[in-house]
Amino acid sequence: MSLTPNSSELSRTVNIKVNATDLSGALSSLVLNTDPAPVRIMFTSDGMSVWTHDHAKTIQLLVNERELASLKVKDDCILLIEPKQFSELLSAKFAGQIVHIQTTANKPITVASKNGATAVYHAADEDECATIPDHWVLPQSAAGHFQFPMFDNEESTLVVKMTRAELVRGLVDMQVAKAPYVVFNFTDTKSSCASGHWGSKSNQATTPITANVVGSSEVCFTSNLSIILKSLDGDTFTLQKHEKGGFVVIEGETSTIVATEALREV
Repeated sequence: MSLTPNSSELSRTVNIKVNATDLSGALSSLVLNTDPAPVRIMFTSDGMSVWTHDHAKTIQLLVNERELASLKVKDDCILLIEPKQFSELLSAKFAGQIVHIQTTANKPITVASKNGATAVYHAADEDECATIPDHWVLPQSAAGHFQFPMFDNEESTLVVKMTRAELVRGLVDMQVAKAPYVVFNFTDTKSSCASGHWGSKSNQATTPITANVVGSSEVCFTSNLSIILKSLDGDTFTLQKHEKGGFVVIEGETSTIVATEALREV
C-alpha cells in the first residue's frame, strides 16, 4: 500500500458512508482484549486498514484494505475509536442501515442514518491508540515469503497452507485436554496437532492435520488461538515461521497476525 495507518498526510476529517452491520463486524475482529485499546483506522476508497496489537504485545494484527459493502469515502482519512464500543454502538442502534459517519480533529464523532437517528461518540486521543509502527512490519520476498530483519533478512524456513477448519482442530484439542496450549507439528508427509501432552498427569488430545507444508517445524499456540481465529478473515490461511524465532506469521484474506508462540515450562 502507498498509504498506511501511520501515514502523516492522512486527514482527521472523516466523512464516510457505510453499512453499519458490515463495519460493526469488521470492528469486532479487531478486539484483542476484553478491554481493548483504541485503534487508528484508515479509510480509503480501497477499504479499511488498521494495524494494532494486544496489551501484552503477544498478538499483532494488520488489516490491509478490507472491503466493506457500500463504503463511500470522501477523502482518505483516519478514525480514532475503541473498536468494541463503536461496534456495539453500530449494531445496537443502526443494524442493517447505511450510516453517515463524520468528525474533525479533536471533535466528537457523529453517526446518522437516513431516517434521522443519530449518535454521538467521543473520539479517542491519538496517543491512546495501540498501533504498529511501519518498522515492525516484516518485508516479503517476490515469492511472498516473509523476511526476518532480526535474522539478517533470511526467509521463512516453514511455509504452510491450510484451511480455517484445520486450524480450528487445534482449538478443539485444547478444549478437550483443558490445556492452555496446542502444538502443531508440520511435516511434508504427516502433520498433526496435540494438546495436554506437555504434562504427564493431564488429559491429552491429538488430531491429524491436512496441510500443504514446505519445511518442517512445530508451531505452538497459546489459548489466544481463539482470538487469532476471530481476527483472521477468509477460509484459507498461510502460516510462516523462521526456525530461530519464537513467533508465527499467519495470513488471511486481508489480515495478517504475528503471534508469540507458547513456551513449554521446564
